[in-house]
Amino acid sequence: MQAGIRLRMQQRTSLQLVMAGKLLQLSGPELEQAIIEEMAQNPALEMVQFADRAAAGTLSQTGPSSNQDRDGDDDIPIVETILEQPSAVDRLIADALLLLDQCDQHIAIYLLHSLDQHGYLRQTTPELAAEIGAPVATVARVIKVLQQLEPPGIAARDLRECLTIQCADLAATGADSGLAHQMVTECWDDFVSQRWERISHKLNVIQAEIDLARCVMKCFLYPYPLLLLDSAVSGEAEYSYVDLIVSREAGGTIYRLQLPGTEAFALRINASFVAAMHGENGCHLAVAEQAWVAERYNRARMFIAAVEQRWLTLRRIGDFLIRHQQAFLEEGPAHLQALTRAEVAAALNLHESTVSRAIRDKVVQLPSGRCAPLSAFFDRSLAAKEAIRRLLEGSSRPLSDQEVARRLQTDGLELARRTVNKYRRQLKMPSSHGRQVAALAGLG
Repeated sequence: MQAGIRLRMQQRTSLQLVMAGKLLQLSGPELEQAIIEEMAQNPALEMVQFADRAAAGTLSQTGPSSNQDRDGDDDIPIVETILEQPSAVDRLIADALLLLDQCDQHIAIYLLHSLDQHGYLRQTTPELAAEIGAPVATVARVIKVLQQLEPPGIAARDLRECLTIQCADLAATGADSGLAHQMVTECWDDFVSQRWERISHKLNVIQAEIDLARCVMKCFLYPYPLLLLDSAVSGEAEYSYVDLIVSREAGGTIYRLQLPGTEAFALRINASFVAAMHGENGCHLAVAEQAWVAERYNRARMFIAAVEQRWLTLRRIGDFLIRHQQAFLEEGPAHLQALTRAEVAAALNLHESTVSRAIRDKVVQLPSGRCAPLSAFFDRSLAAKEAIRRLLEGSSRPLSDQEVARRLQTDGLELARRTVNKYRRQLKMPSSHGRQVAALAGLG
């Protein structure tokens, strides 16, 4: 008998651990969906939504906290939701689907997902056709349609074709881009090498006309079309939900951590089930009914405990990250300290897998108002990427990846050239050749 009781207790504990682990790894929207589904299956569970946040949980500092240390000036407004916007490729797909028959739409989607960071299709049409499993002629036709999308230059094969498409687009709008188009299509090598006198001689025009064409190109052409869309949809708008908010007291260095979910709702057991479990209000049930009520009552308790454990774990990890990465919060990515999930787990007496689940798919709003994945606090590449960005933006001339690696090495940052190349691409910054061509043409 005792063995049977022990077995049932072990099963219940395991179920609660599994439930807690599952809920911990969910993002904010996923948690809300899980709660809705649980309430639909278990009438013993119900949610209380708070009309105002004063009725909800308190803010946490890096030390002990209470409601008494807040006043009107220190009250930090909650930013619960950031409007979700489609990515650059999503916007292109939506536009392309309006121009294509249904049989070609899957090809367009594949091609748009194949664009590089500049908006170019680097593979040949036969290579793309082989990957898609479609006729070369069909893929070529779809590419031509994609090249009609805004901004002009999308789906070009290289910079030359990109500028050619943009010149044609200018001409279609009535702008005089004839000489610019000739420079790109007939004198490309001289154009890249900035041999303006040779171009003048080849096209039989005076230097003043060449200068005017260059001015037109600088004003109306752009060598990296996808970046135009990226800049329009970049930033925190890509996040639809904030799991943690880090705020800084006005004029101080004390940070506060908010978990918007804890201030938005609470879970509880339905009063009727509580009464039935304790025999209150003259509630007497048959054995079968008691078993049914007890099962749902106990599951509701476990679910509530798992949600509360999730909040507690997130708060503990968030508070630790605030303390450990204060320089990052104050100074930016260049000051991010090396930190591993194992170190956090050891400091908080948690299992490393628990920390990993807690961080997964969570979004944090920083004191600056920017949003970032919570995993950014562990991203050792952020400091390197920031150093690369500053070096490239601050240089008076285009730098190769090898030059960047050498300069970083003098600053004590050891990065291989291929690592610099990878980080530069992730930053969506063009290569030295691309920057050089753009600079020479006055387009950068």
